[in-house]
Amino acid sequence: MGKKRSQVLETGVFASPATGSDSPYELLSDKSGQLTVKCLSTGNEFDTSVLAAPTRAQIDDQRNAFRREIAAWLCSNGPQNPERESLAIYEVAQALASEYSPAELHADRQWIQSNDLSLRIKLLREGLPEAERLDLVEFAARIASPGAGISETDAQFIEALGKGLTLDPETVTNTVVQAITQARAA
Repeated sequence: MGKKRSQVLETGVFASPATGSDSPYELLSDKSGQLTVKCLSTGNEFDTSVLAAPTRAQIDDQRNAFRREIAAWLCSNGPQNPERESLAIYEVAQALASEYSPAELHADRQWIQSNDLSLRIKLLREGLPEAERLDLVEFAARIASPGAGISETDAQFIEALGKGLTLDPETVTNTVVQAITQARAA
């Protein structure tokens, strides 16, 4: 008996369950029209539902956008604070390894006022390991504590951020305290 012939319908990159990382794939259709996804790194075949999982590149894009949104939220909270805005611009530029301007911060502030962040938080909660989720909390704490303590509103925001990212509250508190201590030492 001969092998089934499959037609390649598309190629791309997906989060491969076989490799645990982004891998190239082919979407195949056999003679009966059944679709399968073939991991080109391992040769394993999967149901098409694997294509719904975000790739690492997509998760990284979401995380970078979320860093911008964290900075925008912290700069929108309370009266205008040029020191905090400068720190936010610096921290975002460092995290993204690219330019980030006051105009971009302003645009991000406008964006967060009319968008729900819960879907992005859900994606990051499911797609990032705990250490990378904690990094987002530390990032927020660095912006919220430019050499001083953190306001009650900022503390509530960071606490909610940690909860949304399913982090242990004590670990979140320790991360914030460490960020404040480092900011004071700098």
